[in-house]
Amino acid sequence: MGGYGAYAAGSVLLSAFLFGSMAGLSSATIVAIFFVMTRYFAPAPDLVVASTGYGLLVDSTYIAVLYIVAVFFAQVSLIIKRLKDTALRLEENIDTLSSIYDVASMISSKFFLDDILESVVDQAKRIIKTDKTVLHLIDIDERKRALSRHMVAVRGSRSEHPESWWRTQIEDIAEEVMASGHERLIARAPEGAGGAGSWLLCVPVKVKDRSVGLLSAMNSYDNGFTENDIEALKILASFAAVAIENARLINRAQLLLVADERNRIAKEMHDGLAQSLFSLVLNLQVCRKKIDDDPQSVKEKMGEMQTVASQGMAELRRYIYDLRPKNLEDMGLIGAIGFHMEEINKLNGSAGRLRTYGKRRSLPPRAESAIYRVVQEATNNIVKHAKVDNFTVSLKYLEDRVELLIRDKGQGFDVESALMAAEKRKTFGLMSMRERIVEQGGELRIESDPEGGTAIRVSLPVEEICVG
Repeated sequence: MGGYGAYAAGSVLLSAFLFGSMAGLSSATIVAIFFVMTRYFAPAPDLVVASTGYGLLVDSTYIAVLYIVAVFFAQVSLIIKRLKDTALRLEENIDTLSSIYDVASMISSKFFLDDILESVVDQAKRIIKTDKTVLHLIDIDERKRALSRHMVAVRGSRSEHPESWWRTQIEDIAEEVMASGHERLIARAPEGAGGAGSWLLCVPVKVKDRSVGLLSAMNSYDNGFTENDIEALKILASFAAVAIENARLINRAQLLLVADERNRIAKEMHDGLAQSLFSLVLNLQVCRKKIDDDPQSVKEKMGEMQTVASQGMAELRRYIYDLRPKNLEDMGLIGAIGFHMEEINKLNGSAGRLRTYGKRRSLPPRAESAIYRVVQEATNNIVKHAKVDNFTVSLKYLEDRVELLIRDKGQGFDVESALMAAEKRKTFGLMSMRERIVEQGGELRIESDPEGGTAIRVSLPVEEICVG
């Protein structure tokens, strides 16, 4: 093989080294092997003139070795390049998965449908970087699958993929996507005269085999969706489905609990307060008949009625006290406790602090009401009797229960004596706090030292309303 052969082989090797071409590497390897075989198996050594422009003679053995070394380094270069590409893709996937994990945590902490819809489209647009993202719920009252006109969230510029365009495009394929349970990626015609086409990706939001919504993303035609984009949107749709179902279950559970609470109060009022009022009416009728003939007996009867009326008023106050406070309804447990403590601090110049631990979650209304009332009563007692400005309310969410600790370092008291006095007077306070917690299956302990302050500990077993 002459100088031109060596030059050609060198060119092939250079291409393989620079560009990682498998064809170039294969060709170079064959040439190198050919030179080695020629050198060691030919009858006589052969000299090859390398066309270098300097007229140097190079033994074919050294050329072969040089080629083999070049092939080795070219292959190493190719492997390094592939490893770098793999590492880059892996890093991108890790970033995407990390973002999706953050989204899952964020979505799972929301219990209102509006908040969930807004959160999903926000995060979908952020992670996949789509031009526009739309999440529809399905009208559950409709016999036929139909996208809701009211429960929908949109993210993206109004100038890109306007509503007049995307609403029609999504509705055209919504029925098919929800019926099949599989995503669809299609190219759509230009949105206006002279405009470019668009990509539309629709993913069903499913709970088991039932579609509850449709998550859609749009991009311009020159910015298509990758396989990773499609998989990420499918994962987001799965998280959205769980969160939507949880929100609906919470709403149903709360409605059932409210109905149960109303029935309980109605029964107690019928058996207690209503009977007292009925007794008062009968006694008033008797007094009206006897007031002229026997005023003394009427006077005695009036005393009895006053006692019945006082008992009725006390019972009525208890019903009012049992009702779920408005702040608790509007703000949730943590918000209501925080607001209460802010008010106490303002009014009394105290420095009470609220601390929470664990993953916050929605609790049954009666459990939240019991905890809130204990905090109210205990903190009011602190500012009235403990003679201390600093105190702490700690609420810890555990897997199967909630623990409450209210602690101050002020003036304590004898617990047994205080409980006995409260029981004799039939007053609210320490007794009512314990009764509220016991009624919910929990435990309340009071520890107090006249010199070292007071600690009220509550352990309340609860099941979170959120069902995954």
